[in-house]
Amino acid sequence: MARKNKIDKNENMPIIAAVLLVLLLFLSLGWGFGYMGGMMFFGPIFMILVLVLIVWLIVSLTQQR
Repeated sequence: MARKNKIDKNENMPIIAAVLLVLLLFLSLGWGFGYMGGMMFFGPIFMILVLVLIVWLIVSLTQQR
């Protein structure tokens, strides 16, 4: 039973990571485009990096199952 619980915790980690990445994406949307201070160049690049991370996470999850 202890091993089953450990597997469940490991399966929840990608879900937690995906939620954090989505929150980071919304933060970067407001940060990069809502307040166009010094983020005019770095905001879109940061958002592209976050989107690449989300796509990579989805692809790795679908290949695992």
